[in-house]
Amino acid sequence: GVLLNGVDGKDGAQGQQGEKGAAGEAGASGDAGNNGNSGTDGKDGKNGTDGKDGAPGENGKDGADGKDGAPGANGKDGKDGNDGTDGTSCSLKKIDENVVRVICGNDSTELYAGELPDTVAQGEIELDSEKIAVSLDEVSGLTQKGPFLKGSAVLVREMEDGRTLTQTGYSFNGKILNDRGEFKVNARMLVSQYVMLEATGYYRNEVTGENSNSALTLFAITDVNDRNTVNVNLLTHLEYERVIYLVTQKKMKVRAAKKQAQKEVFALLHIDATNFSNSEDLNIAGASDEDAALLAFSIILQGDRSESELSELLTKIATDMEEDGIWDDSASRQAFADWAFAADIGGRYDTFRSNVTKWGLSSMVPNFEKYLRIFWTTEYGLDKCSEANAGEVVAAKRGEPSMRYICGSDSVWRVATDFEKDTYGWPTDTIDGALKAGAVTDTVYVFDSLGVANGKKGWRLASDMERTYGGCNKLLYGAYRQSYNRYCEESRCYLYIQCQEDSHTWVGLSE
Repeated sequence: GVLLNGVDGKDGAQGQQGEKGAAGEAGASGDAGNNGNSGTDGKDGKNGTDGKDGAPGENGKDGADGKDGAPGANGKDGKDGNDGTDGTSCSLKKIDENVVRVICGNDSTELYAGELPDTVAQGEIELDSEKIAVSLDEVSGLTQKGPFLKGSAVLVREMEDGRTLTQTGYSFNGKILNDRGEFKVNARMLVSQYVMLEATGYYRNEVTGENSNSALTLFAITDVNDRNTVNVNLLTHLEYERVIYLVTQKKMKVRAAKKQAQKEVFALLHIDATNFSNSEDLNIAGASDEDAALLAFSIILQGDRSESELSELLTKIATDMEEDGIWDDSASRQAFADWAFAADIGGRYDTFRSNVTKWGLSSMVPNFEKYLRIFWTTEYGLDKCSEANAGEVVAAKRGEPSMRYICGSDSVWRVATDFEKDTYGWPTDTIDGALKAGAVTDTVYVFDSLGVANGKKGWRLASDMERTYGGCNKLLYGAYRQSYNRYCEESRCYLYIQCQEDSHTWVGLSE
């Protein structure tokens, strides 16, 4: 939407007419007429009568008209017209889930604010300017795969605008200040708010806990109009090519393109990033769920790969996702899942946590395990784990066919223990001493309503004596059995055993 300017002021009133010029001078008087003829003389004698008067002479002709007077002076300019009225302010009104109306005075228009059917998002409604000059004294942040090491290079490249993302050729150099991956780059006035960051260096490996053997390069695109802190990580790197494609080919705004690319990259691990912060705000040592997702991403892409193998993998993923936002390599995805599964049942998650803890980046390590398990269990075809199916034990649709998985109270699937998979669905109230073989393994279990052995009422692992003589139940309280082959425990051997009520188990009586 665009705010309209005020209407131009009306023209000033016309100036008054100049005063009339002075009248021309009067013409000269006409010549006098000729005298009349003299009358004839009268006869002598009587005096004759006087002669008649001569006829009057003709009037002289009118003189010529006087010349026009000089024009009067121009009238003075009229006063300026009144200023036009101010433009009317605008407001937004939500029409439905995806449509808003922009109202400016008597004018209005409706804008679509959701996702288009072809998944090209419009993003937020905003006053559009994809080129804003920005005064930027410095750019700082974190470079992380694991953290890049001190002395690694960081480069900030200026971009012409947010429509072409063309680099102007100007750049600013900096370096990583410590082994926590922190950097600072001095900048200046930029022609637009968009910059590209490039970090190259050695890094700490979350999987091995050691420093990398060779350098890795990561990229990021960001808007520094309202920020000067930018983190560079695997997420900013993988979304980089996709953002450029969406902006230059699909004509999306940078903000909307980044949001869409971030969701697509997180979808690689079946993570919903709808409400996540920007990728350049995330930190593997942060405390939030989205920080945990970044750490999980860093761990699973690293795997047991060398630095060159990791760099090659990142290039393949970014290239594959550039045009459609989808990573189509199902074989690699399955390999990822198998690695994450094997690391889980092998206890390696604890090692990864210990490695990051030792680096002292923060007081805590986020719950990355949750997202690793979401990934491999989803790849293995397990249904969503929630409160509704907590405690459920199932076999996977893919992966190791003999494995069983349990939905935990934290709504995350994990590998079920032998006890959990053997006793799943068994009755929780039955006769004390009842024996039953496991549903999956050959292990024998006994029902114990007192919970003498482990403090928990219900099924428990049967002892050697119980497997030999059967369970001790209320029908057998006080009963004796002869100990076959002299039952022994703790260097003591017994000829007889007795089913005791207070312990719900067999006890040796005598040597």
